[in-house]
Amino acid sequence: INWAGGGMNFSLVVNEAVGLQLPLGFLGTFRVDEEKTEGLEARLANEFPGASVVRVGDVLEPVEALLRSLKLLLTSLAAALLIGALMVLVSALFAQIRLRADEINTRRMLGASAAQVGQMIRRETLALALLVLLVGGLMGTGLVVVLFVGVLDRPVVVPWTMLLAGLLVPLVVLVGGAAREGRKIMRQNAQY
Repeated sequence: INWAGGGMNFSLVVNEAVGLQLPLGFLGTFRVDEEKTEGLEARLANEFPGASVVRVGDVLEPVEALLRSLKLLLTSLAAALLIGALMVLVSALFAQIRLRADEINTRRMLGASAAQVGQMIRRETLALALLVLLVGGLMGTGLVVVLFVGVLDRPVVVPWTMLLAGLLVPLVVLVGGAAREGRKIMRQNAQY
């Protein structure tokens, strides 16, 4: 039985003579509104003593609960990985900006204003962050689609609010933090 849809998921075609020798049983599925189920199993047992009744809802409830738990676990894991990746990216970016202190000072000595240098750093950071988020987002989406559609045979529901927050928060953190780090370097070097 295809438990998700209630239909048959296989069939067997044999010659009638062979079929008469097989120990066959009959299988049927039907839907009943919840308010009409009272006493139904007892009536079926009286009319069909050898019949077994399986409530598909009772079978699917634990599976659905497991899938909800799995979804929560995967969402939490994804959030933790995103935060960890963001921390690594921010620290690597800040280290790179610190290594570029000589370049920043040279630009300042050649007449670039602090605003121009800050804008340069913000643009570079924005381009890098967009590239990283695009590649990471595509890879993550691909994994989710493979897991849910390919393995679990479940539809993918996109949580747009969480997705937008997951894209905007890193952008703001990276761009704002990089500009702040650049200003800090310019202030340190202005003292000399």
